Amino acid sequence: MIVCCLCLVWVSAQEVAPVPSQSDALERAAAAGDTAACGRLAVQYWWGIARAPNRERALFWAERSSDPLAQFIRAECLADWRMLPPQPRRADSLAAAALLPLQRRALEGDGDLDATVALAEYYRRGLGGVVPSEDTATALLERAAARGSPRAAFLLALGRTDSTAQAMLEQASAGEVVAAMVLRARHLLADTATAGRALRLLERADQLGSPDAALLLGGCYDSGTGVVRNPVRALQSIAIAADRGSVAAMVELWYRTLHGIGMPSDTVGALVWLLRALAESSRNDRSAVVDLAVALCDTLPMVTRRFGDAAAVIARWYGPERLDSAARVYLLTGDGVRVWKAWWRPSVAAPLHLVLHHSGAALVQAGDALIPARWRWVGPSQLRVLTDDKQQGTVTVAALADGLCALRWNGELALYTPLSSTRLHTDARLRHEELLRPQIEMLSPRVGDDYVRLRIRAQNIPPSGVVLLPIGLAGDRRARSAEIGVSAHTLWRIWDDGIYELLWQPSAEEVAGKIESKGILFLQCIWQYEGTDQTMIVKSQPFTIPLRWQHR
Repeated sequence: MIVCCLCLVWVSAQEVAPVPSQSDALERAAAAGDTAACGRLAVQYWWGIARAPNRERALFWAERSSDPLAQFIRAECLADWRMLPPQPRRADSLAAAALLPLQRRALEGDGDLDATVALAEYYRRGLGGVVPSEDTATALLERAAARGSPRAAFLLALGRTDSTAQAMLEQASAGEVVAAMVLRARHLLADTATAGRALRLLERADQLGSPDAALLLGGCYDSGTGVVRNPVRALQSIAIAADRGSVAAMVELWYRTLHGIGMPSDTVGALVWLLRALAESSRNDRSAVVDLAVALCDTLPMVTRRFGDAAAVIARWYGPERLDSAARVYLLTGDGVRVWKAWWRPSVAAPLHLVLHHSGAALVQAGDALIPARWRWVGPSQLRVLTDDKQQGTVTVAALADGLCALRWNGELALYTPLSSTRLHTDARLRHEELLRPQIEMLSPRVGDDYVRLRIRAQNIPPSGVVLLPIGLAGDRRARSAEIGVSAHTLWRIWDDGIYELLWQPSAEEVAGKIESKGILFLQCIWQYEGTDQTMIVKSQPFTIPLRWQHR
């Protein structure tokens, strides 16, 4: 009998003290207080080099090293949406502080390879105030890969489909980048002549703790690809992958448990796997799992009547009483606002949509209308929604995870999942709801001899902040698009509601003599919803072009 441990306990990174392996000299040195070893472990756990990626352990060791590269990893961990809750403001501060030491380390002499890869990440993602530049990031990665960096080779391979991609994956696999080993094995499995090489890569990645490698090994043993078919070993590997967090393995176990493939059929156990897959799926994969659940509801209504029993099991693992208030608010509101959509409702008593904003504002769907509301916690497992001044409703939270919320409305259970940005935009009522967007109002700018101080009023700013980038300049107040392109030398990032002044000093080549008298600056505003960048364009009020710009 195969016993799969499903228990998942949310703990802070400070509580996750890894027990060093007796055969792992690096972990033993780090546990003994070697700060250099702590920093190296942080890099390995975050980038998945010689050990499976593990963000909690990466953060644990990064906090015990003062090395700039470890502080960069710490910033990456704190900004990761899978941390509860993420700390983007703190992460941006740490990334900015580590930038200059990493630049020196990467660009002086032959250049440190890990620092070069980290610097490429700054340019790819706009960390620490760096203006994003894919060209600069690619140049840095190519330089590091040419000098033997397995991480750089892997990142370059992800963006290519030519013959060099496989060579780069080979380089990354030789350096034991776990994700590269799995990806290279996938390609090798397509040819029976190279299946043996693929299995060796998968077995090594499995030893390092990769859930994807365990799942692929399960598939090989199930189908007899490159090995003698062994259904028992296949099920063991799939269960290991699920226990390591593979959502695909959870879905596979849902199907096998429901239909009794290799084990006794268990309807509630199968639905538990499906709900766990929803709870732990990435934001990119969540919609597919929801579609699967909805299809199940449509085709097997007798089975879905047991969702309530399965949710009761899930609630013991993901119950809100195990989370502090900050983590609970984050799970409910995500990047600042989150639209929960019910995909399983025994009746229409539970609203189809529930919009929760980090400030406590809310919208509850009643028929075709979205009614303004307020929400707050009442006790460890209740969410109070005020639908108007006279009526209040208390909603019991039965289970809560990043991708799954089980709510009881007047005692009736309903299962909710956050809407992705793609699906959010398909509903006109939600797409145009002001609660879901930051409000950026341009005020009269202040003009000097060689600069413009843009003044903006910002409202409804999400906790993850809003980035502002100047992208173009026009000379007509009625202009709908820019006449010339301009660029920023640093990011403008705002974190809170308020009035801000932003100093804009473009280079001489950008604007000299191109715009006469009056000008309008176009700004691109970038924020996140469900981990996906959202953008809008705003334009400044007309301002007098500084004389030095007109006559250069």
